[in-house]
Amino acid sequence: MVGVTEIATRLTLLHGDFSRAFNYGSGVFSVQEVMRPAIEDSVLHSEFIPGGAATVSGYPYRINSDGLRDRELVKPKPPKTYRIIALGDSITAGNGLRLKDVYHKKLARKLDGLGIGQRFESVNLGVPGYGVRQQARILRKKGLVYEPDLILVGFLPWDLWADDRSITLISREESARILSWMHTGLLRRSFLYSLIRIRMDRAAMMTAARNGMREIDWESSWRAAEEAYADIADAAAGRSKVMLVIHPPLSRFLRNVSDEMGLVQRITAIAQKNGFLVLDLSPHFPEGEISNLMTTRHLDAHPGLTYSETASQVILTGLLRRGLIPAKGEGPARVGDFLK
Repeated sequence: MVGVTEIATRLTLLHGDFSRAFNYGSGVFSVQEVMRPAIEDSVLHSEFIPGGAATVSGYPYRINSDGLRDRELVKPKPPKTYRIIALGDSITAGNGLRLKDVYHKKLARKLDGLGIGQRFESVNLGVPGYGVRQQARILRKKGLVYEPDLILVGFLPWDLWADDRSITLISREESARILSWMHTGLLRRSFLYSLIRIRMDRAAMMTAARNGMREIDWESSWRAAEEAYADIADAAAGRSKVMLVIHPPLSRFLRNVSDEMGLVQRITAIAQKNGFLVLDLSPHFPEGEISNLMTTRHLDAHPGLTYSETASQVILTGLLRRGLIPAKGEGPARVGDFLK
């Protein structure tokens, strides 16, 4: 009976996708298999294990030799190559998606398709759990060597308090302790187990966030954002353009917090003060729609293919309208046609 329920649940929640249903692993918790505490770095509290591999939400999750969820990339940058570095958390890393389907990878392919005289590549510096401070640190530690022409800085409200253990870690430790006795090799392959554990983790995290919101030192959070964005601007000076990409909150609770605290307006002001261009994706995803764009609703809250496609298209249009993409050869005519 348990086996039948397991199979039925997999096929129902994954909409009959047999390949994912029988190779789902343990969802977002599988990411832990390719992560470790950061070595001699208190800002990067965790990092990917170079050469690590796991199955996350049914898709391969491989880490290259530089400790990035990406393929091996040539250094120094080849001639006629335009490189885009993507900073962010698990949305930028692409949890719940194949690497090729992450929004910035789709963006690079769309730019290639315009035929504007250069080869476009994106470099995935997204890491689950990273906030503004970690994004600035990993750019200097691992990103600049790729010689980026453009830096996309992903932002979610959660990134502001990514260092607050009372919200980001204690809630996870609580749910992990409750279920630790179940966490065996067999159960970690169970879809039902993944569903129960992830739902408990999400509930614990939201409860901790609601209870702890009043205890957050907001001034410290904003000060961290100001310092991090100033550091990114300094690292990019003379070499890269920088664009802040604001992702819509992935829950009604976070959306309400964002609206009440004016988070988007304030982070926009900080970004513009440091010379960033700003693109807010939220208007392109009406309230109530975002939950329908998740990788697997009720199981993995990360945005899926539809979100990735829309986000890449909006960013592409924003880059072209702002003249950030240098056009050569037949490019200008094709870009003009695209923007009509």
